[in-house]
Amino acid sequence: MLRSAYASTKAAINSFTCTWALELAEAGITVNAAAPDVVEAVLFR
Repeated sequence: MLRSAYASTKAAINSFTCTWALELAEAGITVNAAAPDVVEAVLFR
């Protein structure tokens, strides 16, 4: 259950990045996102 927040947040970042890239492309603005890989934490043990 605790992983839902992590997964939905990461999905939201991906969605925002794609949407902003499409919306801002006409203005010549590029969009990138940097997301870390899975981090060893209590949540994933």
